[in-house]
Amino acid sequence: MKKWIITLLVSVLLVVLAACGDDEANNDNASENNNETVTKEDPVEISEEEKMDPSETVVKINEEEIKGEAYNAIYAQVKTLYGANIKEKSQLKELTLDLLTQQELINQEAEELGIEVTEDEVEKELNAYKEQQPEKFQSTLERFQLSEAALKDQLRDDLIREKYIEDQFDINVTEDDVKTFYEQQFKENQEGDVPEFEEVRERLKEGLIKQEEQSKVQKRVKELKEQADIEVLIEA
Repeated sequence: MKKWIITLLVSVLLVVLAACGDDEANNDNASENNNETVTKEDPVEISEEEKMDPSETVVKINEEEIKGEAYNAIYAQVKTLYGANIKEKSQLKELTLDLLTQQELINQEAEELGIEVTEDEVEKELNAYKEQQPEKFQSTLERFQLSEAALKDQLRDDLIREKYIEDQFDINVTEDDVKTFYEQQFKENQEGDVPEFEEVRERLKEGLIKQEEQSKVQKRVKELKEQADIEVLIEA
């Protein structure tokens, strides 16, 4: 299960925001008149028992302390996205700790390799999403129970991860790979309308690239975990 969820959750948030932008682009009249109705989804309920003291250290990774503030931000997102399928709070907690651990291990190795993300890069990325649609940006933060500062921290991690992948891995998805995947997913599926290859080509290629990236990152993270000193300081 961890393999399909391991992408940093901020990526999911940014996909949500990007989708908002696409929706607006497809509705010019609503955009021009600024009369678009923002649909807000209520945040999931998180009990005080589930939350950690923001200043408490929840896990130490090679002596680097990860605090409850970071844990709470990720936990809320995990529960929002996957709480319907994961009923046990202990599983949500384990998954949250695993996500925090994996990103910290990547951050640490990225620092050793000299991979950096500047404050200007983070601000530029954040502002780009904020400017697409301010109201939907805010509603997304509310849905995932995130402060803008917490999103900014996660966005920094996401940019580090992107640079790390680009620096460390050779990702190669060919046209034949995309066509083979298309045949498997669409041509063999006789239910419903089958989109033309060119209609979905870029999306399929992007998905295959992400899949290959995740596979290679998972392998590297497993190696880093074996070498790391990891101490979980809260009850599972």
